[in-house]
Amino acid sequence: MSNYRVGVLGCASIAKRMVIPAVNECDSTSLVKIASRTEDQAKTWSAQHGCGHAKSYDDLLADPDIDIIYIPLPTGLHYEWIMKSLEAGKHVLAEKSIAHEREFVEKIIEYAKKKNLAVFENFMFKHHPQFDFAKQQVAEGAIGKLTLLRSSFGFPPFKDDNIRYQQELGGGALLDAGAYTCMAAQIFLGKGIRVAGSTLCIDSRYDVDTLGAAQLRNSHNQIAQLAFSFDNYYQCNIELWGTQGKLTMERSFTAGPGIRPKVVIERQDERKEYTLPAANHFSLLLSSMTDSLDKGDWSGETETILEQARLINDIKQQATVND
Repeated sequence: MSNYRVGVLGCASIAKRMVIPAVNECDSTSLVKIASRTEDQAKTWSAQHGCGHAKSYDDLLADPDIDIIYIPLPTGLHYEWIMKSLEAGKHVLAEKSIAHEREFVEKIIEYAKKKNLAVFENFMFKHHPQFDFAKQQVAEGAIGKLTLLRSSFGFPPFKDDNIRYQQELGGGALLDAGAYTCMAAQIFLGKGIRVAGSTLCIDSRYDVDTLGAAQLRNSHNQIAQLAFSFDNYYQCNIELWGTQGKLTMERSFTAGPGIRPKVVIERQDERKEYTLPAANHFSLLLSSMTDSLDKGDWSGETETILEQARLINDIKQQATVND
């Protein structure tokens, strides 16, 4: 197993709370440097995490001792810095969504292929063992034939200055919370899903969508109903409805380290609860990424990223907006 040296480009909360500790925990990665918009911030963070600091983002990219750049910047800044990272010869792990427009995602993937470099999207949740458990239960017929997926992900309102409300930074509920539900649909309904209809509600105070829903369908007539919001009671779930039962994942996207997620399977006159072991899905994502790099094959991730960008674009293009 190789050890991949990681540089962090940006001092976002998710980096400090989750990803940097996972980089240090993972056997196949090591933290080399942190960069921020200000050198003082980079110095502070590097002292806290026992690594070096870069004077600037460009200084980080110029470091020959870094293999992977992790980018936790706002979505609207991803395209610029992913492209610069690839130009510098680095593999990239970027927060979701990869970019705020489908055309930018396609340009990123095209350039990455030209450079023979990997780009990964930080959907850590899909690496949690609870998803293997759920997929196995469905495959073994625990709910009969899967006919419909429902998924909701949303939060109460943020403070007005939150980046999720800033259009120029790629804000909006679809690119943020909605992206998770789209990925859930990919996991259980596969590739080639089509958008049957969608709705986006734009908040005029911010000019971004703060509430939305979409209905998707695959070639087997399995349906996905997705809901996402910045203005609702907290929800974080996936429900798989089948011909003979229902499976519910109650903490589908945010079962972080230390959390033991619960999966409930219901059939006629029967209800079973499964409390699954805790796992660090951030570390598991890093291990999956570095395993792909060792093998020299990350084509599956590339296909998933492109499919995700298409789905989000189609939801946006077909949406009824504030009608």
